[in-house]
Amino acid sequence: AATFLCSISCTKFQVSGKKVLVIGGTGRVGRTLVEQLVGHGFDTSVLSRNPESLTSDPIYSRCTIHNGDVNDMDSILRASKDCNTIISLQAPRPRRYPKLSDLWNHPKEDKNHPYSVNFLGVKRILAAMTINKVSKLIRITGALTDKNAFSPFVFLFNLLSSFRIKWNELSEIDIRRNGVDYTVIRPSDILDSFQSSSSNLTTPTTPNVLHVHSADNVSSNPTLKLPFKAITVADLSSLIVHAIQDDRLKKTTLLVSSAPGGIGATTWDQAITASNLRPDTKALQRRNHDLAFSLYSTLLLSSVYFIFSNIFRFLWRGKPYFV
Repeated sequence: AATFLCSISCTKFQVSGKKVLVIGGTGRVGRTLVEQLVGHGFDTSVLSRNPESLTSDPIYSRCTIHNGDVNDMDSILRASKDCNTIISLQAPRPRRYPKLSDLWNHPKEDKNHPYSVNFLGVKRILAAMTINKVSKLIRITGALTDKNAFSPFVFLFNLLSSFRIKWNELSEIDIRRNGVDYTVIRPSDILDSFQSSSSNLTTPTTPNVLHVHSADNVSSNPTLKLPFKAITVADLSSLIVHAIQDDRLKKTTLLVSSAPGGIGATTWDQAITASNLRPDTKALQRRNHDLAFSLYSTLLLSSVYFIFSNIFRFLWRGKPYFV
């Protein structure tokens, strides 16, 4: 199914001489993306912390594997030499949850913290692009980036992911300020495939319906929303391949989704044409995630204190404070 979706969702471009570096190319999205890149004829390189683990996978035997990660500037420079495009998929692995030590340790002390991976990692990639004259960056972040920091959903996600939204937001600000050609993609839920009520997977011969909107347009027009809330790994990967050479996606930030069957665009070329995309025009705001987190945390702790103090008072004196 993944191979079929790739074949119908990607416009055929001239890829001769195009060299692409994938950072984060061994994850769930990364492996599918690498398979599609080599299938389309791109000269594909992958930056991996553990190259030895890829030797048994036939997909990676068709790539150039570089040892390193986004915490090592030298490895990014070596891997990106002579590249035309860098695809930045990196994220904390394993998934990074908050720790008690985060209260007194600076996030730079943890190489798997979103500060190190999502924020400093992008800074290093941008620096390497300047030095090696790489022309294009494609970066995957998330749909909550640039949302109101005081939203309960943003607070909860920041709480559970070590401020991942904050660091993604700051990395996007750096990308726009840098002046490099970029396509930033903000998916929401990424699924391996869509489940069908009649079978485990959607019918391989039925293409998914694809939707894309400019994130700038959606933020300035709240009534403009994506009709679906998820996208498959194969559809996201095919959009990344498409973004490498489609000039309509220069300096754009995209909200994307897909759905099984139905009426609508079944290729990214059709979806982009229908959405009438324009390059980003506004500067991203740096939202006060720290203040929002402090206020929510204070409210949460105060509520917990009130509840337990009343329970304690009731058990020992027979009535709570509010009586």
